[in-house]
Amino acid sequence: VIGSIMLPLSLIAAIFGMNVSAFGAGEGDLGLTEILLLMAGFAGIMLFYFYRKGWIGPQK
Repeated sequence: VIGSIMLPLSLIAAIFGMNVSAFGAGEGDLGLTEILLLMAGFAGIMLFYFYRKGWIGPQK
C-alpha cells in the first residue's frame, strides 16, 4: 500500500528533477514536453514489443 502511494510521487519528482539543459532539450518552451513525449514513446514501443512476444495481453 505504501509503495502504491510513493510510486507516483517518485515519478513526479524524477520528471521535474531531470537536468534536461545538459542535453539541449531545456532551451525552449517545449523542453519538458519533448522529454515527456520521448518517454511515452519508449513506453509505447516496449508495450508493443511485450504484446507481440505474448508477455502481456491475451494468452495464445
